[in-house]
Amino acid sequence: MKLIIVFTLFILLMTGCSCEKIIQDFIEDALTNETYQDTIKQDIGGFLIRKIHHWDEFTAGSRYNIEYFYKKNDLDTSFRIGYGTYYSQKPPEIEKIIKIANWLVFKTSGDRNMDFLFICNDTLNIWNKYEISPDSIEETQYWKNFNINSAPDNWDSISKISEIDKNGIVTVWYNYAIKNRVFNFQTGKRKILYKIDLETGNLNMIKISKE
Repeated sequence: MKLIIVFTLFILLMTGCSCEKIIQDFIEDALTNETYQDTIKQDIGGFLIRKIHHWDEFTAGSRYNIEYFYKKNDLDTSFRIGYGTYYSQKPPEIEKIIKIANWLVFKTSGDRNMDFLFICNDTLNIWNKYEISPDSIEETQYWKNFNINSAPDNWDSISKISEIDKNGIVTVWYNYAIKNRVFNFQTGKRKILYKIDLETGNLNMIKISKE
């Protein structure tokens, strides 16, 4: 989007086109700053409420910051889940809270390179947030035991949740930059499994593989 706008403005200037209204419209599109709200009906019952702040800048790119709330029914109070962020992409039209045993589980994007997982006991209405990011992965002793030559702070290092099954197994794909790489863009990839403890709701890493 940004490249298209810059290129178009360049062409207009080079051709001597004096189209102030066109230029103004392009600038307004590139500097979007809006807030809005939507509501998504949930398969488990109730509604997911999203308060969305969208902005688009030349330097920062496009971002959607979302504050999430869950409302069990039309008459109930809405309970705050937490925040998520979608970078350079619109949030999906449908986001779902799932129920595993006595736990409510909600996955959303944490940013360009990470996801967030929120877990709540259905009777407490308190959501605990787990960050699934290159840094959080590599901070665990389980990961360190494998001595993988990776660079979590590199732009190419990205971790995203691909699946959450009915038993509470969370599948994460971690694509990472090779540490100390020189004059190349070599990366590695690992499949990481987490398990939601169905007694406590805690999330623990249980397996790392090259699959």
